[in-house]
Amino acid sequence: MSTTTAIPGWPGLTLRDMMTLVRADVVEKSGEHITDAEIELWLNAGLSNFCLETRLLTTSHTFNSAAAGRTYELPSDFIRLEAAFYKGTELLQVDDLAIKKEFPNLNLPGTPQQCYIRGTREHTFALWLYPVPAEGEAGAIEIWMEQIPKKMEELDESPILPAPFDMAPVWYGCFMAHRKLRQRVESSDAIGMYERLKKEAIRLRMRPDRSLRAMTDVDGMGSPHPAVTIPTGTT
Repeated sequence: MSTTTAIPGWPGLTLRDMMTLVRADVVEKSGEHITDAEIELWLNAGLSNFCLETRLLTTSHTFNSAAAGRTYELPSDFIRLEAAFYKGTELLQVDDLAIKKEFPNLNLPGTPQQCYIRGTREHTFALWLYPVPAEGEAGAIEIWMEQIPKKMEELDESPILPAPFDMAPVWYGCFMAHRKLRQRVESSDAIGMYERLKKEAIRLRMRPDRSLRAMTDVDGMGSPHPAVTIPTGTT
């Protein structure tokens, strides 16, 4: 059994807000109409691409280990393991093949000191411990992992991205819309803003403190259409 704790975020744009911004930008610059289905598809693609490229989203999970329990299935939104702790002590991450070569007996009981990731037959991932927790060694296992964002489907749903990075899917949606309409200048401007946000997210991710609060006001990375009033819970 595991519990999940997401890093606290900040109130941001909803799917409805994002669709409004993309549509307003397209209408303002082209007068053309784009369907809701197309915009939603592009926004989710932008959200997924941004998170995969920046690896910005991190969440924690806690497992209750048991004696002789060496395998713990990871959530379906797992991308990459950042850190793992056993009873508060960080485990050394090792390569699957390397540990099998160095330690042929993977069932050796003791206090876990190392961990590694393996794929499962169900096409998911599992965390393995070495040594295997011995009798009296059961304790909490905490992991920090990078995750894939959940697809946005409800209009009042927000992406799990702090501002200003919740604008990344919007810029991507604008880029796709203008590209479909063969507007090279507008599409180039939109993807340029998306790339700026991506570079800032990658730079931020490499900072030792991993602080997101310092990035809540990035100059020039706000709404693609300053004249648009973002709706607040309206239908």
